[in-house]
Amino acid sequence: MDNIIKENMFIDFLVRAKRNTYAAQGDESSVEPVLIGSKQLEYEEGSLFYRDIYFGFVAFVGQEVVYNNMSPIWSMVYAGKTYKEYESVVKINEIYRFLRITLQEIQKKAPYRGPSECNSGDFRYINKIKGDIPDFDGVEKIYFKGKLVYKLDYSGGRVE
Repeated sequence: MDNIIKENMFIDFLVRAKRNTYAAQGDESSVEPVLIGSKQLEYEEGSLFYRDIYFGFVAFVGQEVVYNNMSPIWSMVYAGKTYKEYESVVKINEIYRFLRITLQEIQKKAPYRGPSECNSGDFRYINKIKGDIPDFDGVEKIYFKGKLVYKLDYSGGRVE
């Protein structure tokens, strides 16, 4: 972590950035993507800037980067998919709607994805994390009526 900004200030920013981009369920944070075929979301406060670039929908990959004074200080990469065999049981858009609601519950103690667990109706979200802000990895899963319908692996940490 850049020694110019304090870790708690960084975490507060990261939580706000994540709540105001993908989890916001709108396109207000979308910008013209730099990379062809990608979706790009951005959020900025003072010297801190957050960018999330991802590709795909059913199967997807992406990267989040936080900059301080336009120098990268932290990043997270992720890859995941929804399971097509359950598409007739639960529509993919319903999975992502539940995911976005869950991601609004991001915790300051683990500001990577959603909380460790969340339930709503027939949906259940589980998030397992190892490590901390400088070096972490995790996996999140969504179950619908007890069947795995979505999985995402992520990892990242400090950029020096």
